[in-house]
Amino acid sequence: MKMMLLLLVVVLPAVVPSAAHAHVYDGNWALSNCSYFIDIEDGKIDQNAVTPAKNMDAVECSGYVAGFTGSVHAYQLVLSGEGNKPSICLPVSVRNIQVIRIMLKFLRVHPDKLNWELESLLFRSLYDAFPCSDSK
Repeated sequence: MKMMLLLLVVVLPAVVPSAAHAHVYDGNWALSNCSYFIDIEDGKIDQNAVTPAKNMDAVECSGYVAGFTGSVHAYQLVLSGEGNKPSICLPVSVRNIQVIRIMLKFLRVHPDKLNWELESLLFRSLYDAFPCSDSK
């Protein structure tokens, strides 16, 4: 019985992920980590002062946004190929850093949306910045 209790107390928490450690990609996360990415890119942070953990967070932001942006481009192609108009008309020439800046601007103007999930924030900020016109 003691061995079973020991297993439950020691081993189970190590094996089962805790909800307290779950990673949340929301506006709060984006404002912190994506702002840090922009500050690094703009040279506002000394490269020697960047910790590996913060660097990883900044790169994670950039990667997340790049994946989302790629999905939007694919979404545009599929809908256009089917004769439908997408809701976002993101130019192919838009760079990842521009998308991050657009999202951060949206967050600063709408701090009440910081609790939104990151994909919803990206969609809404790009929808506002690059809406498709009514004409085809």
